[in-house]
Amino acid sequence: MIRLPFLPTSLVLPLASNSTIVSPGLGLWPIPSSLSTGSGYVKLSQSFAIVFVGEGHVPQDLDDAIRSTTSLVWKDQFERLLVGRGSVDAKALRNSSISTLNVLELRLTSSSNNLKSIYEETVGVEASERDESYRLEVPSDASTATLTANSTLGLFRGLTTFTQLFYSSGKTVYTFKAPIVINDKPAFPHRGILLDTARNFFTKDEIISTIDAMAWSKLNVLHWHVVDSQSFPLQVPAFPELAEKGAYDSKSIYKVEDIKQIVEYAGSHGVDVMVEIDTPGHTTAIAESHPEHIACANAVPWVKYAHDLQTIKFTAELFSSVMEMFPSKYFSSGGDEVNFNCYAHDAQSQAELKLSKQTLEKALSSYVEQTHSVITRTGKTPVVWEEMVLRHKINLVNDTVTLSVLVSHHLPRPIAQAPSRIAP
Repeated sequence: MIRLPFLPTSLVLPLASNSTIVSPGLGLWPIPSSLSTGSGYVKLSQSFAIVFVGEGHVPQDLDDAIRSTTSLVWKDQFERLLVGRGSVDAKALRNSSISTLNVLELRLTSSSNNLKSIYEETVGVEASERDESYRLEVPSDASTATLTANSTLGLFRGLTTFTQLFYSSGKTVYTFKAPIVINDKPAFPHRGILLDTARNFFTKDEIISTIDAMAWSKLNVLHWHVVDSQSFPLQVPAFPELAEKGAYDSKSIYKVEDIKQIVEYAGSHGVDVMVEIDTPGHTTAIAESHPEHIACANAVPWVKYAHDLQTIKFTAELFSSVMEMFPSKYFSSGGDEVNFNCYAHDAQSQAELKLSKQTLEKALSSYVEQTHSVITRTGKTPVVWEEMVLRHKINLVNDTVTLSVLVSHHLPRPIAQAPSRIAP
C-alpha cells in the first residue's frame, strides 16, 4: 500500500478524548480538550504583535514561530465556513464599538534564563515526557490576549491554535466567539503518520511540506519508513554503496545534509522523526550492493521468497551509522513479514542453522536481541511491528514500543499483555 505525504481526515484524531463539540464555522483543529467561548467580535489591530514576556533569550525556533504566526494571521485569508463566508459578519464588523486586539503575550509558567528550544523539548525526549499543554485566553473587552504554557513546545501548540481562531473579511481579521478560553493538552503522547519513501520517493521539500501539515494538525511523530525492498534511498555514512546501488537513481537519494535539515526542521515544529530500518524482511535492495548479507538474494519469484537479511554484524553496524543521523529517542527495526519460506530454501541459512543447532525462531530471536542491544546502548528505545509479539517468541526488552495496526477497536490480547508499550 502506498503511503502518501498528506493528511486524510481519517488520520487526524482530536487532541483530547474529552473534546467539546463546537459550532459550525469555528476552525479549531484538532478540537482542544477544554473550550469556553462567547459571542463577541474582536478584530486584530493593524499594529498587532506577539511578544514573549519573561526572562532569558528567546530560542530561535520560538522566535521563528512568533514571526510566522504574526504573518499567517494576516496572510492566511481564511474565511468563515458558511454560505456567504465573511459577509455574514460584515455589519457587525462595521460597529465602531468592537474591541481591538493589540497584543498576544506569551508566558512560561516557570521563570528561567535558560529557555529550551522547541527542538530541545521535542527531539530525544520520551513522548510521555513532552509537555505540550497550554492555556490561551482571548478577552472580549481588552487589548491583550495571553498564551501560557510550561514549555516552548506548549507555546508553539498554542500559537497554532491562535491562528485557527481568526477569519478574514476584506482587510479585517477577526474572531466572533470572544471571550475565548482554551485549556489544551494531548490525549495521546504519540500522534503520528507513517511516510514510506522506499516505494515512492518524495523530495526533501515534499517532506518539509508534510511536516508543516503535521504541525498545523498538532501531530508529533513522523515515522519515516525510509528504505525497503524496492529501493534504498538513504545515504548511510558507513555504507554509502547501499544508496549508490540501491536507490532508484542518483536523484532519489537522501544525503546526510538532507537528513540533518529535515530532522532540524521537524524538531523546530514539534515533530520527532522516528526512522525505520525494517529488518530482517523488506531488505531486497541491500542485495544490490551486499548480496552476501541477503538470504535468497537471487531467488524468484520475489513474492514467494521476499529476500531477508541474515547477518547480525552487518545489521548492527548499519543501525549504528543510521542512528547517528537521527537523534530521536526512538529507533524502529521493523520486524514485520519475516519470510520463513525464504530461509527454508536458502542453503547458507540452513547450513548455519544446522551448525548452530538452532531453530529458525531461536535464530530470529537471537538476531533481534543482538541488534536491539545496539539500539539500547545508545540510549534509544527499540520500536517493532506487532508480528514480533503476535507471531514470534522474541525476548524484547520491557520498554520496547510495539506498533499495532488496528483494524477494529479491539486490541489483540497478546500485545495488551506483553511488557512492551503500544503505539497504535
